[in-house]
Amino acid sequence: MQRPKTPIQKALEKIQEHIETIAKYCEAKENKKQEELDRTAKVEVRLPVEVSAYYEAENGERRIQNRRDTVRFWLEVGGLSVAVILVCLTLGTLRVFQGQLQEMQKQTKATDRNFRRDERSWVGLDVPVTLDAIAVQAPRVVIKGHYSVKNFGHGPATKINSQYGMFVDPTDKTVAENESQGACDGPIDFATGTVPVAGGLKQPPPLGYTLFPNQGHDELIDYTATTDYLNPLRFVGCIAYVDQFKVLHWTRFCMERKLGDLRQVPELAFCALYNDTDPDETQ
Repeated sequence: MQRPKTPIQKALEKIQEHIETIAKYCEAKENKKQEELDRTAKVEVRLPVEVSAYYEAENGERRIQNRRDTVRFWLEVGGLSVAVILVCLTLGTLRVFQGQLQEMQKQTKATDRNFRRDERSWVGLDVPVTLDAIAVQAPRVVIKGHYSVKNFGHGPATKINSQYGMFVDPTDKTVAENESQGACDGPIDFATGTVPVAGGLKQPPPLGYTLFPNQGHDELIDYTATTDYLNPLRFVGCIAYVDQFKVLHWTRFCMERKLGDLRQVPELAFCALYNDTDPDETQ
């Protein structure tokens, strides 16, 4: 009858088996290296079952890990793609929103411009320049007349100043243009408080009267000049004012002797040029 193995014997057998397995593993590893070095030699090496099982297990785990890595990679790619798509959608939404905001701002500005245009004061010539008397005392002449201005708008006009003059030589286009352009300089200076003063003198504040809607104001003409101004006879004037939105405006007017009217006190008609207003910023 065979005696049972002692624990020491069992342990020695396990160690011996382990040593043999390691030896087989080392041998297989050397064979594999030799196979890699000499690829032309097709040598079939059969590994021990234990080593084959180890390699198969390791290869299986590696394939599983590779699949996991592949899945993780594509998940990361998918997440990055989703993030890029979300960023693009966000940017597109922001651009659309910005466009809508700009359009709303344009509409708001247009509404505000229309409101200001409809509700602001509009001051212009009501009764045109009318001559009452012309007294000739050569070489000078005294011209008397009148005209009136009126607020045709819906709001009050303040700092109203009106000024008139006569063309020195209407046939000279350059002189006429300069004089017509300068017709509004004086009224604007008084309306804005920018009247030129000599050094040491205090700058006066803005001056002028006020007209409420549909209210008018008469202006008198008392002009002394030389007889050269009688032919042709042409007046140019300007009205400067500030509307209720604190915006400066001006209205320019020009009237001249009617063609063929040779009377001493002729009737005046509007000129072909120089009857205009400022380029309204609220429009």
